[in-house]
Amino acid sequence: MNGRVNDVILYGAGNQGKYAVDIVKNYGLNPVAFCDADEKKAGTIYCGLPVFTKEETRKQFGENLKLWVTPEPPLRDEIVEGLVAEKFAQKKDICNLSLKPTLGCFHLQSTVIVNESRLYQCCVWGDLRNYPPYTEVDNEDWESTITRYLENRNEIMAALAEGRPCACDGCPSLYEGYWGNGGGGSSKIHVLAISPSYPCQLSCKYCAVPGNAREIEKNREAVCQAKKLDIAQMMRVLEEKDVLDLKEPIQLSAGEITILPNKKEILDSLSKYPVQVFSNCVLYDAQISEMISRKDGSFLNVSVDAGTRETYREVKGLDAYDRVLSHIRRYAQEGAVIEIKYILMSENCDRENIDGFLAFCKEISPRALMISGDLNVDHTNLPAKIIDGVIYMARQAERYGIPYRIMPYFGDKNMERIQEELNVTGEIK
Repeated sequence: MNGRVNDVILYGAGNQGKYAVDIVKNYGLNPVAFCDADEKKAGTIYCGLPVFTKEETRKQFGENLKLWVTPEPPLRDEIVEGLVAEKFAQKKDICNLSLKPTLGCFHLQSTVIVNESRLYQCCVWGDLRNYPPYTEVDNEDWESTITRYLENRNEIMAALAEGRPCACDGCPSLYEGYWGNGGGGSSKIHVLAISPSYPCQLSCKYCAVPGNAREIEKNREAVCQAKKLDIAQMMRVLEEKDVLDLKEPIQLSAGEITILPNKKEILDSLSKYPVQVFSNCVLYDAQISEMISRKDGSFLNVSVDAGTRETYREVKGLDAYDRVLSHIRRYAQEGAVIEIKYILMSENCDRENIDGFLAFCKEISPRALMISGDLNVDHTNLPAKIIDGVIYMARQAERYGIPYRIMPYFGDKNMERIQEELNVTGEIK
Protein backbone atom coordinates (compact mmCIF):
# COMPACT_ATOMS: atom_id res chain seq x y z
CA MET A 1 0.00 0.00 0.00
CA ASN A 2 1.40 3.41 -0.95
CA GLY A 3 -0.60 5.54 1.50
CA ARG A 4 -1.24 9.26 1.47
CA VAL A 5 1.41 11.94 1.25
CA ASN A 6 1.13 12.83 4.95
CA ASP A 7 1.20 9.25 6.27
CA VAL A 8 4.09 8.52 8.62
CA ILE A 9 5.40 5.41 10.41
CA LEU A 10 6.44 5.90 14.03
CA TYR A 11 9.68 4.03 14.70
CA GLY A 12 9.84 2.91 18.32
CA ALA A 13 6.75 1.59 20.14
CA GLY A 14 8.07 2.58 23.57
CA ASN A 15 7.27 5.23 26.15
CA GLN A 16 8.15 8.15 23.86
CA GLY A 17 5.92 6.67 21.19
CA LYS A 18 2.84 7.41 23.29
CA TYR A 19 3.53 11.12 23.00
CA ALA A 20 4.81 11.05 19.42
CA VAL A 21 1.33 10.14 18.16
CA ASP A 22 0.01 13.57 19.12
CA ILE A 23 3.19 15.45 18.29
CA VAL A 24 3.22 14.28 14.66
CA LYS A 25 -0.44 15.26 14.33
CA ASN A 26 0.52 18.76 15.48
CA TYR A 27 2.75 18.94 12.39
CA GLY A 28 -0.09 17.92 10.07
CA LEU A 29 1.18 14.35 9.68
CA ASN A 30 -0.94 11.22 9.89
CA PRO A 31 0.52 8.38 12.00
CA VAL A 32 -0.59 5.06 10.53
CA ALA A 33 1.52 2.43 12.33
CA PHE A 34 4.46 1.71 14.60
CA CYS A 35 7.61 -0.12 13.57
CA ASP A 36 9.84 -1.62 16.25
CA ALA A 37 13.07 -3.62 16.35
CA ASP A 38 11.61 -5.80 19.11
CA GLU A 39 9.81 -8.51 17.19
CA LYS A 40 7.82 -9.48 20.31
CA LYS A 41 5.82 -6.26 19.86
CA ALA A 42 4.81 -7.15 16.31
CA GLY A 43 1.13 -7.97 15.88
CA THR A 44 0.09 -5.88 18.89
CA ILE A 45 -1.83 -2.61 18.98
CA TYR A 46 -0.07 0.33 20.64
CA CYS A 47 -1.80 3.67 21.15
CA GLY A 48 -4.47 2.53 18.69
CA LEU A 49 -1.97 1.73 15.92
CA PRO A 50 -0.67 -1.64 14.68
CA VAL A 51 2.95 -2.54 15.41
CA PHE A 52 5.06 -4.13 12.65
CA THR A 53 8.58 -5.48 12.30
CA LYS A 54 10.83 -3.72 9.80
CA GLU A 55 10.24 -6.48 7.27
CA GLU A 56 6.47 -6.27 7.70
CA THR A 57 6.62 -2.48 7.45
CA ARG A 58 8.32 -2.75 4.06
CA LYS A 59 5.68 -5.19 2.82
CA GLN A 60 2.80 -3.06 4.07
CA PHE A 61 4.02 0.40 3.08
CA GLY A 62 6.51 -0.12 0.28
CA GLU A 63 9.88 1.50 -0.32
CA ASN A 64 8.96 5.16 0.01
CA LEU A 65 8.59 5.22 3.76
CA LYS A 66 8.22 8.35 5.84
CA LEU A 67 9.45 7.73 9.38
CA TRP A 68 9.34 9.57 12.67
CA VAL A 69 11.90 8.17 15.14
CA THR A 70 10.25 8.50 18.55
CA PRO A 71 13.13 8.36 21.11
CA GLU A 72 14.91 11.56 22.08
CA PRO A 73 18.61 12.22 21.34
CA PRO A 74 21.15 10.77 21.79
CA LEU A 75 19.31 7.44 21.34
CA ARG A 76 17.42 8.81 18.36
CA ASP A 77 20.68 9.67 16.59
CA GLU A 78 22.01 6.14 17.13
CA ILE A 79 18.78 4.63 15.76
CA VAL A 80 18.83 6.89 12.70
CA GLU A 81 22.42 5.92 11.87
CA GLY A 82 21.51 2.25 12.18
CA LEU A 83 18.42 2.56 9.96
CA VAL A 84 20.42 4.40 7.30
CA ALA A 85 23.34 1.94 7.48
CA GLU A 86 21.07 -1.04 6.91
CA LYS A 87 19.30 0.82 4.08
CA PHE A 88 15.93 0.68 5.80
CA ALA A 89 15.52 4.44 5.40
CA GLN A 90 17.27 7.51 4.08
CA LYS A 91 17.77 10.56 6.26
CA LYS A 92 15.61 12.66 3.93
CA ASP A 93 12.66 10.35 4.72
CA ILE A 94 12.96 10.73 8.52
CA CYS A 95 10.56 13.59 9.16
CA ASN A 96 11.82 14.83 12.48
CA LEU A 97 15.31 15.36 11.06
CA SER A 98 14.05 17.94 8.55
CA LEU A 99 12.00 19.94 11.07
CA LYS A 100 13.40 22.74 13.17
CA PRO A 101 13.45 21.79 16.87
CA THR A 102 12.20 24.29 19.44
CA LEU A 103 12.73 24.63 23.16
CA GLY A 104 10.23 22.87 25.39
CA CYS A 105 9.90 20.05 27.89
CA PHE A 106 7.70 17.06 28.48
CA HIS A 107 6.08 18.55 31.58
CA LEU A 108 5.15 21.81 29.89
CA GLN A 109 3.76 19.94 26.91
CA SER A 110 1.75 17.26 28.68
CA THR A 111 1.37 17.59 32.45
CA VAL A 112 -1.04 19.23 34.88
CA ILE A 113 -0.44 19.15 38.63
CA VAL A 114 -3.31 20.25 40.86
CA ASN A 115 -2.93 21.40 44.44
CA GLU A 116 -5.35 23.23 46.72
CA SER A 117 -4.76 26.64 45.12
CA ARG A 118 -2.89 26.27 41.81
CA LEU A 119 -2.43 24.39 38.55
CA TYR A 120 1.11 24.02 37.23
CA GLN A 121 3.26 21.77 35.03
CA CYS A 122 6.11 20.52 37.21
CA CYS A 123 7.61 20.47 40.68
CA VAL A 124 10.75 22.35 41.66
CA TRP A 125 13.63 19.90 42.25
CA GLY A 126 16.75 21.69 43.45
CA ASP A 127 18.89 22.57 40.45
CA LEU A 128 16.88 20.37 38.07
CA ARG A 129 13.98 22.75 37.43
CA ASN A 130 12.90 26.35 37.84
CA TYR A 131 9.87 27.36 39.84
CA PRO A 132 6.97 26.69 37.45
CA PRO A 133 4.43 29.31 36.36
CA TYR A 134 1.13 28.95 38.22
CA THR A 135 -2.54 29.32 37.32
CA GLU A 136 -4.67 30.18 40.37
CA VAL A 137 -7.57 27.81 41.10
CA ASP A 138 -11.12 29.13 41.37
CA ASN A 139 -12.84 26.23 43.12
CA GLU A 140 -16.23 27.72 42.20
CA ASP A 141 -15.42 28.04 38.49
CA TRP A 142 -13.33 25.18 37.15
CA GLU A 143 -14.21 25.97 33.56
CA SER A 144 -12.43 29.32 33.67
CA THR A 145 -9.58 27.78 35.70
CA ILE A 146 -8.90 25.12 33.05
CA THR A 147 -9.28 27.64 30.21
CA ARG A 148 -6.78 30.04 31.82
CA TYR A 149 -4.35 27.20 32.47
CA LEU A 150 -4.37 26.04 28.84
CA GLU A 151 -4.03 29.61 27.54
CA ASN A 152 -1.08 30.28 29.86
CA ARG A 153 0.61 27.01 28.93
CA ASN A 154 0.20 27.51 25.18
CA GLU A 155 1.51 31.08 25.41
CA ILE A 156 4.67 29.86 27.17
CA MET A 157 5.17 27.14 24.55
CA ALA A 158 4.74 29.65 21.71
CA ALA A 159 7.14 32.10 23.39
CA LEU A 160 9.81 29.39 23.71
CA ALA A 161 9.37 28.44 20.05
CA GLU A 162 9.68 32.07 18.94
CA GLY A 163 12.53 32.99 21.28
CA ARG A 164 10.45 35.45 23.30
CA PRO A 165 10.93 35.91 27.09
CA CYS A 166 8.68 33.75 29.25
CA ALA A 167 8.33 32.26 32.75
CA CYS A 168 10.33 29.13 31.86
CA ASP A 169 13.43 30.94 30.56
CA GLY A 170 16.64 29.29 31.72
CA CYS A 171 15.03 26.18 33.21
CA PRO A 172 17.52 23.27 33.16
CA SER A 173 14.74 20.92 32.03
CA LEU A 174 14.24 22.70 28.70
CA TYR A 175 15.65 21.02 25.64
CA GLU A 176 15.23 21.26 21.89
CA GLY A 177 12.62 18.89 20.56
CA TYR A 178 9.62 18.60 18.25
CA TRP A 179 6.69 20.11 20.08
CA GLY A 180 4.31 20.94 17.22
CA ASN A 181 3.89 23.80 14.74
CA GLY A 182 4.73 27.15 16.25
CA GLY A 183 5.38 25.55 19.61
CA GLY A 184 1.67 25.64 20.38
CA GLY A 185 1.41 21.91 20.79
CA SER A 186 -1.69 19.91 21.55
CA SER A 187 -4.33 21.16 23.96
CA LYS A 188 -4.62 17.66 25.40
CA ILE A 189 -3.53 16.74 28.92
CA HIS A 190 -1.57 13.49 28.98
CA VAL A 191 -0.49 13.39 32.64
CA LEU A 192 -2.71 14.52 35.53
CA ALA A 193 -1.39 14.64 39.09
CA ILE A 194 -3.83 15.48 41.88
CA SER A 195 -1.60 16.60 44.74
CA PRO A 196 -3.36 18.87 47.27
CA SER A 197 -2.02 19.31 50.80
CA TYR A 198 -4.14 16.53 52.26
CA PRO A 199 -3.37 15.51 55.86
CA CYS A 200 -1.26 12.45 56.67
CA GLN A 201 -0.75 10.40 59.85
CA LEU A 202 3.00 10.07 59.29
CA SER A 203 5.85 12.53 59.79
CA CYS A 204 8.45 10.99 57.47
CA LYS A 205 11.90 12.54 57.95
CA TYR A 206 12.24 13.32 54.23
CA CYS A 207 8.69 14.58 53.66
CA ALA A 208 8.04 18.22 52.74
CA VAL A 209 4.27 17.84 52.22
CA PRO A 210 2.47 20.52 54.28
CA GLY A 211 -0.13 18.07 55.62
CA ASN A 212 2.27 15.58 57.23
CA ALA A 213 1.86 15.05 60.97
CA ARG A 214 4.97 17.10 61.79
CA GLU A 215 3.96 20.17 59.74
CA ILE A 216 0.17 20.12 59.75
CA GLU A 217 -0.41 22.65 62.54
CA LYS A 218 1.58 25.41 60.84
CA ASN A 219 -0.12 24.61 57.50
CA ARG A 220 -3.66 24.22 58.79
CA GLU A 221 -5.09 26.75 56.29
CA ALA A 222 -3.63 24.91 53.25
CA VAL A 223 -4.88 21.56 54.57
CA CYS A 224 -8.39 22.93 55.11
CA GLN A 225 -8.36 24.42 51.62
CA ALA A 226 -7.24 21.06 50.17
CA LYS A 227 -10.12 19.25 51.86
CA LYS A 228 -12.58 21.64 50.14
CA LEU A 229 -11.10 21.15 46.67
CA ASP A 230 -13.86 19.96 44.34
CA ILE A 231 -12.08 17.17 42.45
CA ALA A 232 -15.36 15.81 41.08
CA GLN A 233 -16.22 19.19 39.54
CA MET A 234 -12.71 19.55 38.11
CA MET A 235 -12.94 16.13 36.44
CA ARG A 236 -16.38 16.95 35.04
CA VAL A 237 -15.06 20.13 33.41
CA LEU A 238 -11.98 18.39 32.03
CA GLU A 239 -14.24 15.78 30.46
CA GLU A 240 -16.69 18.33 29.06
CA LYS A 241 -13.85 20.36 27.53
CA ASP A 242 -12.43 17.16 26.01
CA VAL A 243 -8.86 17.96 27.03
CA LEU A 244 -7.97 14.63 28.65
CA ASP A 245 -5.96 12.16 26.60
CA LEU A 246 -4.20 10.38 29.44
CA LYS A 247 -1.08 8.37 28.66
CA GLU A 248 -0.33 7.60 32.32
CA PRO A 249 -2.54 6.71 35.30
CA ILE A 250 -3.87 9.73 37.20
CA GLN A 251 -1.62 10.35 40.20
CA LEU A 252 -3.45 10.76 43.51
CA SER A 253 -0.82 11.90 45.99
CA ALA A 254 0.52 14.52 48.45
CA GLY A 255 -1.25 13.34 51.58
CA GLU A 256 -3.20 10.28 52.70
CA ILE A 257 -6.41 9.64 50.77
CA THR A 258 -7.70 6.99 53.19
CA ILE A 259 -8.29 9.48 56.04
CA LEU A 260 -10.25 12.08 54.05
CA PRO A 261 -13.97 12.46 54.90
CA ASN A 262 -14.77 12.93 51.17
CA LYS A 263 -12.55 10.02 50.09
CA LYS A 264 -15.37 8.13 48.37
CA GLU A 265 -16.45 11.18 46.35
CA ILE A 266 -12.88 11.71 45.11
CA LEU A 267 -12.34 8.05 44.25
CA ASP A 268 -15.74 7.85 42.52
CA SER A 269 -14.84 10.84 40.31
CA LEU A 270 -11.69 9.00 39.15
CA SER A 271 -13.27 5.57 38.84
CA LYS A 272 -13.37 5.47 35.02
CA TYR A 273 -9.61 6.13 34.71
CA PRO A 274 -6.44 4.22 35.56
CA VAL A 275 -5.12 5.66 38.83
CA GLN A 276 -1.78 5.61 40.63
CA VAL A 277 -2.75 5.77 44.30
CA PHE A 278 -0.07 6.99 46.70
CA SER A 279 -0.88 5.59 50.14
CA ASN A 280 1.13 4.94 53.28
CA CYS A 281 -1.06 1.84 53.90
CA VAL A 282 -1.49 2.60 57.60
CA LEU A 283 -5.16 2.00 56.81
CA TYR A 284 -6.64 -0.54 54.36
CA ASP A 285 -9.35 0.61 51.95
CA ALA A 286 -11.61 -1.74 49.99
CA GLN A 287 -12.44 0.79 47.24
CA ILE A 288 -8.74 1.47 46.64
CA SER A 289 -8.10 -2.28 46.53
CA GLU A 290 -10.73 -2.67 43.82
CA MET A 291 -9.25 0.21 41.79
CA ILE A 292 -5.63 -0.97 41.92
CA SER A 293 -6.61 -4.54 41.06
CA ARG A 294 -8.42 -3.73 37.78
CA LYS A 295 -5.48 -4.48 35.44
CA ASP A 296 -6.18 -1.27 33.52
CA GLY A 297 -2.87 0.36 34.42
CA SER A 298 -3.90 1.32 37.96
CA PHE A 299 -1.48 0.59 40.78
CA LEU A 300 -0.51 1.31 44.37
CA ASN A 301 2.59 3.38 45.13
CA VAL A 302 3.77 2.85 48.71
CA SER A 303 7.03 3.91 50.37
CA VAL A 304 8.06 1.60 53.24
CA ASP A 305 11.64 2.82 53.90
CA ALA A 306 12.44 0.27 56.58
CA GLY A 307 12.98 -3.41 57.24
CA THR A 308 12.48 -3.33 61.02
CA ARG A 309 9.81 -1.97 63.35
CA GLU A 310 12.27 0.29 65.13
CA THR A 311 13.58 1.92 61.96
CA TYR A 312 10.07 2.40 60.58
CA ARG A 313 9.09 4.27 63.74
CA GLU A 314 12.27 6.38 63.58
CA VAL A 315 11.91 7.28 59.88
CA LYS A 316 8.12 7.57 59.64
CA GLY A 317 7.25 8.86 63.12
CA LEU A 318 4.59 6.23 63.90
CA ASP A 319 4.66 2.71 65.28
CA ALA A 320 2.75 1.16 62.36
CA TYR A 321 5.24 -1.20 60.66
CA ASP A 322 3.27 -4.40 61.19
CA ARG A 323 -0.03 -2.79 60.19
CA VAL A 324 1.47 -1.36 57.01
CA LEU A 325 3.00 -4.67 55.90
CA SER A 326 -0.26 -6.47 56.70
CA HIS A 327 -2.28 -4.07 54.55
CA ILE A 328 0.18 -4.20 51.63
CA ARG A 329 0.09 -7.98 51.89
CA ARG A 330 -3.72 -7.92 51.76
CA TYR A 331 -3.72 -5.66 48.69
CA ALA A 332 -1.31 -8.08 46.98
CA GLN A 333 -3.49 -11.09 47.87
CA GLU A 334 -6.49 -9.31 46.34
CA GLY A 335 -4.66 -8.90 43.03
CA ALA A 336 -3.39 -5.34 43.34
CA VAL A 337 -0.52 -4.07 41.20
CA ILE A 338 2.08 -2.63 43.56
CA GLU A 339 5.13 -0.43 43.14
CA ILE A 340 7.06 -0.27 46.41
CA LYS A 341 9.61 2.39 47.27
CA TYR A 342 12.60 2.59 49.59
CA ILE A 343 14.13 6.02 50.23
CA LEU A 344 17.65 5.47 51.49
CA MET A 345 18.97 7.64 54.33
CA SER A 346 21.58 7.23 57.05
CA GLU A 347 18.92 5.73 59.34
CA ASN A 348 17.88 2.84 57.05
CA CYS A 349 20.77 1.99 54.71
CA ASP A 350 22.17 -0.87 56.79
CA ARG A 351 21.93 -4.49 55.68
CA GLU A 352 19.53 -5.54 58.43
CA ASN A 353 16.89 -3.09 57.19
CA ILE A 354 17.54 -3.75 53.51
CA ASP A 355 17.41 -7.54 53.97
CA GLY A 356 14.20 -7.32 56.00
CA PHE A 357 12.57 -5.09 53.40
CA LEU A 358 13.62 -7.28 50.46
CA ALA A 359 12.32 -10.39 52.23
CA PHE A 360 8.91 -8.68 52.30
CA CYS A 361 9.23 -7.70 48.64
CA LYS A 362 9.84 -11.36 47.74
CA GLU A 363 6.63 -12.23 49.54
CA ILE A 364 4.36 -9.72 47.74
CA SER A 365 6.05 -9.77 44.26
CA PRO A 366 5.77 -6.05 43.44
CA ARG A 367 5.70 -4.91 39.84
CA ALA A 368 8.69 -2.74 40.63
CA LEU A 369 10.95 -1.67 43.47
CA MET A 370 11.87 2.01 43.33
CA ILE A 371 15.23 2.68 45.01
CA SER A 372 15.30 6.39 45.79
CA GLY A 373 17.10 9.10 47.72
CA ASP A 374 15.97 12.04 49.83
CA LEU A 375 15.18 14.96 47.51
CA ASN A 376 15.68 17.51 50.28
CA VAL A 377 19.37 16.96 51.07
CA ASP A 378 22.67 17.97 49.45
CA HIS A 379 23.44 15.08 47.12
CA THR A 380 27.06 16.14 46.71
CA ASN A 381 27.80 15.27 50.34
CA LEU A 382 25.87 12.06 50.87
CA PRO A 383 27.48 9.62 53.32
CA ALA A 384 29.23 6.77 51.48
CA LYS A 385 27.15 4.24 53.42
CA ILE A 386 23.99 5.44 51.62
CA ILE A 387 25.52 4.74 48.21
CA ASP A 388 26.81 1.40 49.52
CA GLY A 389 23.23 0.66 50.55
CA VAL A 390 21.92 1.50 47.08
CA ILE A 391 24.40 -0.86 45.45
CA TYR A 392 23.72 -3.65 47.95
CA MET A 393 19.95 -3.31 47.57
CA ALA A 394 20.18 -3.39 43.76
CA ARG A 395 22.39 -6.49 43.77
CA GLN A 396 20.15 -8.32 46.23
CA ALA A 397 17.01 -7.36 44.31
CA GLU A 398 18.56 -8.76 41.14
CA ARG A 399 19.52 -11.91 43.01
CA TYR A 400 15.93 -12.37 44.22
CA GLY A 401 14.40 -11.57 40.82
CA ILE A 402 12.74 -8.36 42.04
CA PRO A 403 12.42 -5.79 39.20
CA TYR A 404 13.93 -2.52 40.34
CA ARG A 405 14.70 0.99 39.22
CA ILE A 406 17.22 3.36 40.79
CA MET A 407 15.87 6.91 40.77
CA PRO A 408 18.40 9.65 39.87
CA TYR A 409 18.26 11.36 43.27
CA PHE A 410 21.76 10.67 44.57
CA GLY A 411 23.77 13.29 42.65
CA ASP A 412 25.67 12.90 39.39
CA LYS A 413 28.95 11.64 40.86
CA ASN A 414 27.22 9.13 43.09
CA MET A 415 25.10 7.91 40.16
CA GLU A 416 28.29 7.40 38.17
CA ARG A 417 29.70 5.27 40.97
CA ILE A 418 26.46 3.28 41.21
CA GLN A 419 26.47 2.63 37.46
CA GLU A 420 30.12 1.60 37.54
CA GLU A 421 29.64 -0.77 40.50
CA LEU A 422 26.57 -2.36 38.93
CA ASN A 423 28.28 -2.49 35.51
CA VAL A 424 25.52 -0.65 33.67
CA THR A 425 25.31 2.46 31.54
CA GLY A 426 22.49 4.96 31.09
CA GLU A 427 19.30 4.76 33.12
CA ILE A 428 19.30 2.06 35.77
CA LYS A 429 16.20 -0.13 35.75
